[in-house]
Amino acid sequence: MSKFKQKISDFILRRAEKKAHYKTTDLSITGFDDNYDIKSPHDQILLDAQMSFYNQRYDFVKTHLQKPVKILEIGDVNGFNIARFGTDESLSVNFMDFSRNIKNKFKVMNVNNGLVLDETFDYGMMFETLEHLHNPILILNQILDKCEGGLFLSIPYVKKTNVRLNMDGGHVFEFSPDDFKRIIDFYDISIMDYKECNVLKTDLLTKSFKLHSILNGEPDSLFGIFEKFQLYYLKKANKKQSFL
Repeated sequence: MSKFKQKISDFILRRAEKKAHYKTTDLSITGFDDNYDIKSPHDQILLDAQMSFYNQRYDFVKTHLQKPVKILEIGDVNGFNIARFGTDESLSVNFMDFSRNIKNKFKVMNVNNGLVLDETFDYGMMFETLEHLHNPILILNQILDKCEGGLFLSIPYVKKTNVRLNMDGGHVFEFSPDDFKRIIDFYDISIMDYKECNVLKTDLLTKSFKLHSILNGEPDSLFGIFEKFQLYYLKKANKKQSFL
């Protein structure tokens, strides 16, 4: 992208990020900005949008967890959630070794082959990970079988479900809210709580640039960034009645 086009996209993204501003606090996330150049205006927008989403996730979980619990987190890269909600018995699992950022127990595991763990947990967490898995419903059920209290989950918000033959770690399944609900209903999984989280919010000016994303096959994003995400608290239906 040329410098001029980059400036235009950064202006539009910054405007959309400010429109969606969520009251954030400094959560001091270890390793959070490792992948960002904080001197870059573009990366600073991405960092601010990520921080907004982290805060929304944190506030969502905090309404359900008032004391430390034994957590299983799939896709953990920095130990952020377990440091705030977990006990010393909690476990982080990822495809790659992020143990340098994580103080609690950590295990490298390719969960595409299934979740292989002997122990059980109070709660599960999986944020921005399900869409990368080749067998998401299998793993979802395995986590819920291991976690008596249920699972806190986030996935991108898309109006229409997308399936991609992506084998390099990118997104494979992106579920619309309606399709995701149909799937988990089939497997007797209850939605205990749900929230849509905006990290970008378009207005009259920024909407005119949506055509760029639509033409590039990304109608739910703006210049490559998802506008919002879905947050769920899920449980096996036979464990507790859903209020939704």
